[in-house]
Amino acid sequence: MPAVLRLSQPALRVAYSGTFTLTVLGGLVRGFQITGPALASDLLISPLAGSLASGQRVMVTVTVQSAAGLTFVTYLTIDPGRLTVTVLYPPCG
Repeated sequence: MPAVLRLSQPALRVAYSGTFTLTVLGGLVRGFQITGPALASDLLISPLAGSLASGQRVMVTVTVQSAAGLTFVTYLTIDPGRLTVTVLYPPCG
């Protein structure tokens, strides 16, 4: 099932942001990494990398500056596993 994260902007002139949770089931994941097509100044992802034991989870925060030159649909990749998260932010609907 594809994962979709819709970012929101709590007030005008404030960055768009949202969160999603990574959960590990069935074993240790050493060295997960999240990548995206954007420059670091346009797309902030925290944490970008880490390790998790089975049953552990981490909340990932994605922030896009409101003046960023990104398209309104951005794709993140989570490795290992080549998982894709589609990031949407207005005015995409």
